[in-house]
Amino acid sequence: MFFPMRHKPLFHEVQQEMLAIVKRQAFWPYIGLRASGLIAKGGMLLAFSMLLCYIILGLIMQRTTNVGPDETRKLAEAIVPYVLGFMGAGIVAGFFYDHLWDRLQPVVRVAVRGIQG
Repeated sequence: MFFPMRHKPLFHEVQQEMLAIVKRQAFWPYIGLRASGLIAKGGMLLAFSMLLCYIILGLIMQRTTNVGPDETRKLAEAIVPYVLGFMGAGIVAGFFYDHLWDRLQPVVRVAVRGIQG
């Protein structure tokens, strides 16, 4: 580390106290925020990893075997609904995350004022 953090335990205590205040005042929106953030990241990650696997698998199939474009098209037709589903879930969860974040901002401001005062 470039500089020592002498006050790290104090910062951690303040952060934990703020988190406790937020959880106490808005527990379910906080849980929804965390869950929707994970779903948004996971959905997009799964969608793009499936696309990457399809591209790599299609290239391997065409280079190593006598597979034509029909088989790779069948593979694409089989994988497209899953990719669209994961992307759709990620996008919807992202909108839900933004909505919950806007809803939790006043609670976070109150928590900061409660610790300062």
